[in-house]
Amino acid sequence: MKNWTIVFLMVLSCSLIFGCSAFVPQHSTKSKSEYSADKKECEKKARSFVFYGQEDFTKIDEIQYTKECLRDKGWRYFQKDK
Repeated sequence: MKNWTIVFLMVLSCSLIFGCSAFVPQHSTKSKSEYSADKKECEKKARSFVFYGQEDFTKIDEIQYTKECLRDKGWRYFQKDK
């Protein structure tokens, strides 16, 4: 019983720690409004994979592809405390 209590407390602690922080996008030469435009473009590209027949492309794949696309455009995410 004690082991489960310890595991539960560890999970709860991690949830609180990571739940109280946010990741913000930053780019060395672009503004936040340009981030929105880049994100929309990357999301559109990700959705085009689904449209053109890649049937096993899931929502998680779309999110991952969008993140990679933004990274390729020079965007980086940094943790910012709330």
